[in-house]
Amino acid sequence: MSIRYQMTLFLSNLAIKTLEDGKQAILPFRNVSIPGYSSSQSRQLWYSLLLYKFKDEQDVPELLWTMSREFILKSLREEDTKDMSELYFEQFEEWKEKDYQSFILEVTHFYFQLIEIKDAIEQTKNEETLVIWRPLYGLITKVRNAAKKLNFLNVLDNHVAELILQRERIVYSILQKAYWDIFEEELKKDTVMLISTLHELNQLLKEVHHSITIHEFYPIEKVVLLTKEQDPFQHFLPLGIYLLDVLKAWDSSEQEMFYENAKNEMERLKGEWTHTLRCIMETIFILGTQLKTKKGLWLTLFRQMQNE
Repeated sequence: MSIRYQMTLFLSNLAIKTLEDGKQAILPFRNVSIPGYSSSQSRQLWYSLLLYKFKDEQDVPELLWTMSREFILKSLREEDTKDMSELYFEQFEEWKEKDYQSFILEVTHFYFQLIEIKDAIEQTKNEETLVIWRPLYGLITKVRNAAKKLNFLNVLDNHVAELILQRERIVYSILQKAYWDIFEEELKKDTVMLISTLHELNQLLKEVHHSITIHEFYPIEKVVLLTKEQDPFQHFLPLGIYLLDVLKAWDSSEQEMFYENAKNEMERLKGEWTHTLRCIMETIFILGTQLKTKKGLWLTLFRQMQNE
């Protein structure tokens, strides 16, 4: 097939509505050389289709977009493109470098959250908690290995060092003991903080996956009414087990034992229902935050590797 024919097919394909659709559509072109250009140059030129069609989604500079448009038009007219290709390649490399730096900053953000969670867990100095959460260390190692493979491990470490100096410990402040102490005390008075916390949990679960919601098990209003019963824990334990199973289903299979251990700990909870509900909510928040972080991190790495 001619370059003109392939470009025409792409540009006229109404099924290509998003940047991800476009990336999938040009995958077969990666190994198709454009006459007069190397394989590497050909891949950059094929990418002009995405630069042209999805300018805003990729923050494409005006000059690069113009050069992409010019290359496509010349190719469709089957004209020589050598007179403009050198400038296109220069602009493409500059844009790619900026995009690469943005990717590193995004990975740094997720990696820093992992480090914060790790620090918060270690500060509990509770051996049982440390044993349960130790698999998190494996994820940190995987991120570092991936960064080393992509040649930005030193940059990652430097960015993290800056964040430690400049930013508050965001994840730690969420997980700190004081918040859950207040939550437990407020449960004894009214359900205002419970309602607020349930809405926050519902939003966190949706960020893990749009189909996950507390409403699938109990509407929030019903959960609040259950606090008025004589033994509310009998209702909250199934809710906690259900949410653990849902999170486990969206996590990697190697984390299955980790969730089972958390479930066993939850089933052994005893004492006042306010304390047991506090423990359930705290566990789900920690697990949900970890899964959200992993999901965002690996989605970013996957997309970046697709662009390589």
